[in-house]
Amino acid sequence: PSQIVAAAKGTYANQPITAQFTGGALLSLRDDKPYPISLQVANGPTKVSLTGTVQDPLAFAGADLKLDLAGPDMALLTPLTGIAIPKTPAYRIAGQLDYEAGSVKFTGLTGKVGSSDLEGSLQVDTTKARPVLTADLQSRLVDLKALGGFIGADPGDAGKGTKAPTRRPNGRMLPDIPVDLPKLTFADVHLKYRAAHIQGRAQPLDNMRADMDIVNGEVKLHPLAFGIGGGQISGTIDLAPQ
Repeated sequence: PSQIVAAAKGTYANQPITAQFTGGALLSLRDDKPYPISLQVANGPTKVSLTGTVQDPLAFAGADLKLDLAGPDMALLTPLTGIAIPKTPAYRIAGQLDYEAGSVKFTGLTGKVGSSDLEGSLQVDTTKARPVLTADLQSRLVDLKALGGFIGADPGDAGKGTKAPTRRPNGRMLPDIPVDLPKLTFADVHLKYRAAHIQGRAQPLDNMRADMDIVNGEVKLHPLAFGIGGGQISGTIDLAPQ
């Protein structure tokens, strides 16, 4: 059967980009049957695969699509997604993608970031003045070495620590250095995150719970809680931009 085939090549976000699209026949766009599509994109080392069907391709509604993302650093997704993402180790994430009434939904998400696993769902509402990201994520095992990018350091892989500069201890429990957070005012974020086990250089943590809201660049964690040894630490954190 006939198909629509298109290819593109160029430069995007200072990286070479190639794209290959394959769809059903042009006349089948008017049929009531699901329209098959396959899109493969490579933006530098970032690979994106989107395959499946769309019930209404002209409105991109009723999608049954599998999205697969892979690359050496999730920060490289920022130009493609429009959402500022901190630096991470190599990752691969897959799930089901749908779009409806200005909202992009990514459900059944599974994958790995470095040696940490990740699953859950997220949704981006693009109808607001600022995009609103709502996420519900879980991990069975988290390696803290992979999270350096979330506090301004360069994340290490499973066998290396973060590349943050060594600092002399000053007797404080928490650091007093500025935290370089990525473009928090670009989108509002509502995150619910659960982690069963967190492995770090010191005592491992268990049963982490974090409910985080970022609105107008202000960060609120309510609560941030985790088990340590035979006890538990729980609290709330407010961070306001300066």
